[in-house]
Amino acid sequence: MTIERLTNAVTKLNDTAKALVKVQENVDSLQKSLSSMKDELKFLTDVLEDEFHDTLMSEVMKDDEL
Repeated sequence: MTIERLTNAVTKLNDTAKALVKVQENVDSLQKSLSSMKDELKFLTDVLEDEFHDTLMSEVMKDDEL
């Protein structure tokens, strides 16, 4: 009976370890996705800043012409 209980405990620990590995894989995948999204957001922010600057300078030039 004791060996059976130990076997069950080991089996549960093994199942828990497998589940934790899957969780870690999901976390790793999410981190990669977030990193990719962060890079894309940085790119889009840079583009918007450039566009804003260009628009602002264009408006300033128009005002100077008046």
